[in-house]
Amino acid sequence: MLSSKTFFAIVAFMLASQVAASPLPAAHPAPAVALPVQTIPVYVKRQEIPAEVAVQAPNGQIVPYKRSVFGKRQEIPVEVAVQAPNGQVVPYKRSVFAKRQEIPAEVAVQAPNGQIVPYKRSVFAKRQEIPAEVAVQAPNGQIVPYKRSLFAKRQEIPAEVAVQAPNGQIVPYKRSLFAKRQEIPAEVAVQVPNGQIVPYKRSLFAKRQEIPAEVAVQAPNGQIVPY
Repeated sequence: MLSSKTFFAIVAFMLASQVAASPLPAAHPAPAVALPVQTIPVYVKRQEIPAEVAVQAPNGQIVPYKRSVFGKRQEIPVEVAVQAPNGQVVPYKRSVFAKRQEIPAEVAVQAPNGQIVPYKRSVFAKRQEIPAEVAVQAPNGQIVPYKRSLFAKRQEIPAEVAVQAPNGQIVPYKRSLFAKRQEIPAEVAVQVPNGQIVPYKRSLFAKRQEIPAEVAVQAPNGQIVPY
């Protein structure tokens, strides 16, 4: 049997060994002391202006809001319409509408230059002067009877004759190109180098025949020569 002193000595020794084996707690860094924060200059300027005063910052600077534009509106009676063409509130000019009121309501109007004037029906009036059964055209913006000269020329040419209009004039179709082809026998190949049908020249191929077939050829200047 162990005595009480021995028992307590053993327990104390075990606790001391556990404390010695455990790691020491890490030291916590000291809390940083916050430096005083300086107020942004913009907010300083706002604080200098009473809270009940509206502000604006046109150039990035806070200044009291100028109510000059609204002040001018207050000087004009409420029943008067206003406009601000240059950023200034002024009474609305009804000159354009006044001119319309001077023209009877049953008269159509137009504003070619921004001015309201009676609508000119000169173009339509010219059409009314031409009988309805006559076709019309407006080459220069003026309504005139339709000229059938082009079709009249076609009627002067028999229907069985082919026609062409190289310069805008209807004329009989020239078959000179085909006539030249008919003068050349059908078994002869033809070509049209300058717009004229002529027999096909085989000089290029003749030169090829003069060179043996096993020799490669080229034609740098349009002439077949050995490669």
